[in-house]
Amino acid sequence: MSGWEDIVAIYTMDYYTVGLASDGTVVIAGNRYNDKMLNAMQDWEDIVAISVGLFHSVGLKSDGTNVAFGNNMVGQCDVTDWNLN
Repeated sequence: MSGWEDIVAIYTMDYYTVGLASDGTVVIAGNRYNDKMLNAMQDWEDIVAISVGLFHSVGLKSDGTNVAFGNNMVGQCDVTDWNLN
């Protein structure tokens, strides 16, 4: 599967799998909404950690900021104001 090289961590949920590469890039497989997820992940670079939920995922970037994609029905993707710095 293209893009699944040098993976250092894998995160899974019922409908999709997310891989974190050593260079901070992220790949995703599964789920029929995969194209929508890939489009939502345009700013997913320099990622150091990921948490996946049933219909959403959150990524921690190396600068301490956060990104998210997926269903935001109850605000679970509203993470842009979170910052670990």
